[in-house]
Amino acid sequence: MLNAIKAAPNDAGSYPAIDPVSTSQSDYGTIIIVTPLWWSQMAAPMQTYLFNYGGQMAGKNIGLIVSSSSSDINGVVADCKRLVPDGKYFSENLWINHSSHSNRSSLIQTWLTAINYNTVTGISEVKTTTSAHTRIYDIAGRLVKQKPSKGIYIINGKKRVVE
Repeated sequence: MLNAIKAAPNDAGSYPAIDPVSTSQSDYGTIIIVTPLWWSQMAAPMQTYLFNYGGQMAGKNIGLIVSSSSSDINGVVADCKRLVPDGKYFSENLWINHSSHSNRSSLIQTWLTAINYNTVTGISEVKTTTSAHTRIYDIAGRLVKQKPSKGIYIINGKKRVVE
């Protein structure tokens, strides 16, 4: 996947298929992209999303939160700027790696303050209860097999903050 994208970054056929997204980027002034790093590049599904919808992000404030085991995030930043060339990027991005993973909640709060982002989200309710059928993934896309600690998770396909 990543080799195909690298070989033909302007060809839609190089990108893996993803489900259509109905959210309009025009509803937002700031967009925070959270993605794992795959072999020094942005995850292929996120590249597909930005290839398809990145044009709607022109002129938007864009921040990046990247998770990786140890690799530097420069490749992900370059991929994002290639796919959304007209975004207004914050001067710093957040890199959550293996050694900082346990402090991710405080790192995110510190980063949001550093970029002067208003953390009021408009979320009126966050459900933290889980059932036997609940699928929980961390921001790196890994299935979480135990009760999640504080942080951002994908729970049954929706982003949730666990506090």
